[in-house]
Amino acid sequence: MDPLAPVSGRRRAWRAWRRRRPFGAGLLLVLGGAEILLVQRAGPPARCSRRGRTCGTRCRC
Repeated sequence: MDPLAPVSGRRRAWRAWRRRRPFGAGLLLVLGGAEILLVQRAGPPARCSRRGRTCGTRCRC
C-alpha cells in the first residue's frame, strides 16, 4: 500500500474521531491504573505486635 495514496472515507473518519478524543480522560485512566498497581505491590500495612492495630514503621505503643 502506497503511504502517499489518499485515505478512504472510513479511515479519514476514524482518524478525525481519534484526534478529537480527550487527552485528560486517558491520562486519568492511566494514573488510576498505576495507583491500583502500586497499592497492590505495597502489600498490607504493618501490624503492631502489642495491640494488634495498624501502626507506622516506628511503633510507640
